[in-house]
Amino acid sequence: MRTQHTWSRSISAVGIDLGTSVSRIGIWQHGDVMIIPCDQGSTTTPSCVAYTDRTTLVGEAAESQAETNLENTIFAPQKLLGVKMESPVVQWYIQQFRTRIVPGEDGRPMVVVRYRGEEHRLYPEEIMATLLTYLRRNAEALLGSKIMDTVIAVPSCFGKNQRQALLEACSLARLEVLELIKSPTAAAIAYSLTNVSQTRHNVLVCDIGASYFDFALLALDNGKIVEKAFSTECLDIDGVMFKRCQRDLKKNFSITLTDRPVERLILRRACTRAKQQLSQFPLAWVCVNSISKSTDYKNSISREQMEELCQVDLEPVLDSINFCLEDSGIEKQDVDEVVLVGGGARMPALRHAIRNFFFGQAPKEVLRPERAGVLGATAHATVLKSRSLEPQGFKVPPELQHIDIQQVSAWSVCPTSSCNDVKELTKCGLISMAGG
Repeated sequence: MRTQHTWSRSISAVGIDLGTSVSRIGIWQHGDVMIIPCDQGSTTTPSCVAYTDRTTLVGEAAESQAETNLENTIFAPQKLLGVKMESPVVQWYIQQFRTRIVPGEDGRPMVVVRYRGEEHRLYPEEIMATLLTYLRRNAEALLGSKIMDTVIAVPSCFGKNQRQALLEACSLARLEVLELIKSPTAAAIAYSLTNVSQTRHNVLVCDIGASYFDFALLALDNGKIVEKAFSTECLDIDGVMFKRCQRDLKKNFSITLTDRPVERLILRRACTRAKQQLSQFPLAWVCVNSISKSTDYKNSISREQMEELCQVDLEPVLDSINFCLEDSGIEKQDVDEVVLVGGGARMPALRHAIRNFFFGQAPKEVLRPERAGVLGATAHATVLKSRSLEPQGFKVPPELQHIDIQQVSAWSVCPTSSCNDVKELTKCGLISMAGG
């Protein structure tokens, strides 16, 4: 049974980081961000919703049954927010999973699921609202009070329609959004909590998630954070390893997984585990029992092999960083600090490439790099909520009084981006191409 706490004069505003792999929710307590655990006890919630004959499952419960109920299991519903049926994101989603998607009103995609024995058609906003409601209820159960206000960290590539769709999902989940904040900017807030500088300096924050490399060039000056440029690139390291294993399966075992989505899901999960191991060890194994009826699959990969595989994918990332620097009139040597956050922050191949790009300057990390998004979003939510409650005697916590954010008014994407879905969304007018 979860222990219930009572917090005196609590600022009931939460920060949420919506990752494509996992999501987190936090609240400011006792001078620090407390990451709120889910009902399974973990501080991460897989961004996954599933529908069954009996109930709706979210997070770990949804993810754990995906192999037997893949057609009714929705991974990373935020990917489908604000896009049209013809979007390459939707086409990728259909190919990747067994998910059935049909056109809805105004060409918006609707996900078809079976729930309690009946067919239902749901907009992505409704599925997203289920995930957000789950996060909110976990927070309320722990705090013993209602939660309404939130700041959400989202990818920089989120366009106008995507942001509007997310706001609709939040409304369905009974959450009032104080502000949407770009993930790298949220990470910069987290970095500034322990690295307050008295002088103005340029910081490049790189947020490496499950499928995106999100980065922003910011000016930090005694807690004031000014966005100067930002961009998003596709960087699917799990996918690089996944393709390698697929080639190996076809060459040595004559096995293809094109029309076998369950086996594809199992193999991709094994690749994710191997990638995580390579952050700590020089060698990792991709292991899948019964990849086919009579075949157990096992394949090793070294850190050197992984870096070689990633080299082609890292080049567009460095090109985008270079473009943003040029667009801002800043030379490489004028970037005072490079900060890596997100689940891929410890990836050796990426750290090595960034270091070489910046003439040997070693990148830094936030103290808890995989939690930087939620740390920054929570701190910002606390500041905004505290300021709104000043007439009632609330004050911004001393640790956060230096924080002041100046976001770029126009959300933009670097035009050199190699991310196909971003390019297509830009053509559809879903993402602004305004300069950063």
